Amino acid sequence: MDEKQLYHYAIWLLGRREYAGAELARKLKRKIAEKQETSPTDEHVLSHVMTRLTDSQYLDDTRSIVLFFQAGVRKLHGPVRIRQELRQKGFSGELIDSVFSAQETDWFEQAREAKMKKFGESRPADYKEKQKQMRYLMYRGFTSDQIYELY
Repeated sequence: MDEKQLYHYAIWLLGRREYAGAELARKLKRKIAEKQETSPTDEHVLSHVMTRLTDSQYLDDTRSIVLFFQAGVRKLHGPVRIRQELRQKGFSGELIDSVFSAQETDWFEQAREAKMKKFGESRPADYKEKQKQMRYLMYRGFTSDQIYELY
């Protein structure tokens, strides 16, 4: 796969959705491996394509991480889950920390909304129901402090 084909494939992928730089690089490496046997120049071609994408602002980790962060907040996910998903996408820890510090999100309110959406306003009837609700909020990525504040 030559550089032009790889660049157009990357543009096509980015046209469908945002990618982290590391996530896109993994996809492109897989595509190279599918098309041909790897050669020593493949790493050079991949790095050149990634540089072109960054220079032309098709690939911007700062923009992407903010969009992924906002999507997690809209889905009523907690900070633990959002941070984990961002790490899995390949964003650096410093970039993740900077986005979390720049965004003004009330995680306690977010946990309350997630609980109300799933279980309503009423308090849990018994211990078993309370544990079920707490497990749900833990799965959504809220910390124990945020969960215990609700109960």
